[in-house]
Amino acid sequence: MKTILTVGMENFWYLILLLILFIMILGGAYFTTKFLSKIQYQQNKHKNMQIIEGLRLGNNKAIYLIKIGERYFAVSTAKEQVSLIAEFNDGEIKNYKELMNEKSVNISFKESLEKVIKSGKKK
Repeated sequence: MKTILTVGMENFWYLILLLILFIMILGGAYFTTKFLSKIQYQQNKHKNMQIIEGLRLGNNKAIYLIKIGERYFAVSTAKEQVSLIAEFNDGEIKNYKELMNEKSVNISFKESLEKVIKSGKKK
């Protein structure tokens, strides 16, 4: 006949076993995801096409900046349609990147915070 203590110990060890299995499954899922992402990255690494940026505009609507070779294209996508918006050359994109880097470097956190506080007082 089992006592309350032995039943409790059996349940305790069963719970520990379930926790260990759960942790092993989570670890396996994590490492599998890492492995698959590394494989996908290496496959796409040497391709001639890349999605540089994407902006979702709503349900099934987005704008993408795509690099094909040395040219850049702005493309809009809708539910069943893809449209070319504009084409850029490499120089235009690099100038934009440099401009954005200059703006982000020149503004300190203190200045940004002061602007937010001032705009809050005006309301």
